[in-house]
Formats: sequence, C-alpha cells, structure tokens
Amino acid sequence: NRGNQWNQDTVFLNSYIGKTLKFRFTAKTSINTQQSSDIGLDNIYISKAATIVVDSLLVVQPKCTGLSTGSVSIQATGGQGPLTYAWSNAFIGQFAVGLASNIYDVSITDTVGSLHIEQIQIESKQLITNFPYNESFEKSFGIWSNINSDQIDWFVDSAASPTNGTGPNGPNDGSYFLRIESSFLPTGDSAILNGPCIDLANASAPLFALQTHQRSQQGFNQGNPNLRIQVDTGDGSWINEMNRTGNLGNQWNLDTIDLSVYIGKTISLRIIATLGATLPQTTDIGLDGFFIQKDPALYLDSIVTVHPNCSDSIGEIRIYPGGGLLPYTYLWTDG
Repeated sequence: NRGNQWNQDTVFLNSYIGKTLKFRFTAKTSINTQQSSDIGLDNIYISKAATIVVDSLLVVQPKCTGLSTGSVSIQATGGQGPLTYAWSNAFIGQFAVGLASNIYDVSITDTVGSLHIEQIQIESKQLITNFPYNESFEKSFGIWSNINSDQIDWFVDSAASPTNGTGPNGPNDGSYFLRIESSFLPTGDSAILNGPCIDLANASAPLFALQTHQRSQQGFNQGNPNLRIQVDTGDGSWINEMNRTGNLGNQWNLDTIDLSVYIGKTISLRIIATLGATLPQTTDIGLDGFFIQKDPALYLDSIVTVHPNCSDSIGEIRIYPGGGLLPYTYLWTDG
C-alpha cells in the first residue's frame, strides 16, 4: 500500500545507452483471497536527455525604483549539453546585469531541443523624493511591506488588542495602525517591516519620526520584546538607529531618528520586532504616525501687527518664519 495519492517513479536508463529498448509493466495480485487493491498508471514520460533543472539562482535586486542595478546569475544542469540561455530582454548567457524592476523569462535549451523556462522577478523599493512624507496606514501598508523570510507578519488594524493588559487600544494617528499579535508565539520569532528608499541628496536636517506602542501584559516584561529601526546605505549592511527592549507602558511613545549622518546618500529603512526568550509571550507592538523630513519644517515663529490709528493711517503686518530652507518667498492675498 503506497497511499491514496499519485506517486512519481523515475528509472534511470544510463546502462542501456546505445541500445533499443522495449518496456512492460507487470502488476501481480497478492496471495490473499480477498483482493482490495487497485493500481493506476498515468503520465509516462521518456527522455533521451536528463531533464533541465536550475541548480542555483542568485538575484540582486535594484536598491530603489527607477534604478537599473539588478542582476541575475543562473546555473542549470541536465539536458544534452551544452546548454544555452536566452533572456526575454535579449540577454544571452548565464549572467544578466543592468536590470530594472520587471519579470524576466530565461529560456534554457540543450542540443536536442529540450527546453526549460525560468521566470525571475526583479523588485525594488519605492523611492521617496517628496517631503515631508507621512504615513498612518489607513487601511493599507502604503509603500511599506512584510517580507517572506521572517516568522510573523505586521497587519493593519483599528481595534484594541485581544490580549488583555497589552495594547494598544487604538490608533495614534488617523483610524488605523500597524501591529503584531505576539501572544503565545515561539520565542525569538521576528516581524520585519520593509521600508522605502529615501533620497537625502541636498538634505539639511533629515529625520524619521514615528509613534510606537510596546506593552507587556500586567506591566511585566513577559517575552521581553525588542523593537529596532535599521538603515541600509546600499551595501547590504543594516545599521541599528533605534533599539527598544521590554515593557514601555500603556501609551504611544514618540521616537525620533536623526538621519543627518546619511546626508547626500540614498538610504532604505526597515523595522524589526523580535520576541524575547521568556514564555509565555504576552506583548503586542503597534506602529503609527510615520513622518520623514528632508529639511527643517517651515513654521511661523512670530507675527507682529501694527494697527492703523485712524481710517487714513497705514497698518503693518510683519511675518517671521522659521525652519525650511532660505531664502523665503511671501505671497499675499492682496498681491
């Protein structure tokens, strides 16, 4: 008995190379008087060359949208060699460079016409060029995303945590926020939120600010969670710019990251929540109110008004702004 499913069987015929073969299938009943077994055959396939199989695939994604810096290295085996590689963008060979975000097909053929098509997707992060940037996750992730290599996913929510004594009880900015529900999950699991690219060319005072909520049940450090914000400057090395561990209370906390050290560069962000080594896990984490600025925000520092004493006198209004980048321009409603 081999179970209630189709099973794939493979017979290698290397020892018969150069000969002409005939095949037969023999099914024999058992010695039991009551036979209750059936046997089926389907999808018989004979090949003179080994099936072409992709052994290795190395994909380097372009860092940001609009850049053609992706590359792919592909290696296949099998078939009747040598193998040829033809790309849907007219590249020939095992290596393709200068790739932008797109889906590419690689047709791998051998000398007897066997064909294998490998589909490869090149993806890149969206590039933020307009500032200030705000995100409060109103029913969507915006340009942030979960990654597939972690164990827990962030999700958009608007309600209080189902785990009593954790939180948050609702959003900080708008009607929705991001959160993870970590209760009773394995220790050491992580949730990684992948962020966009940020162009800090000609920036003067860049920063990243956000609201975080990190509370353990009954105020204890059960699970002892950790929340980190990391920056990558393009070389694949992630730099910790914020590190929060343990119970931080039943309130939203404003965290601000000074990005001045990265002025002149294009960076990308990610946020990692990692569960601690203590069971049970009874800590939830929320994120909301993301804000990214490239230059100091423009604000009104003071205003001085001189009122006319009489109907024929001339009044004055003097505006004193702050922040932003000089020089200032002023446009009045009276022209």
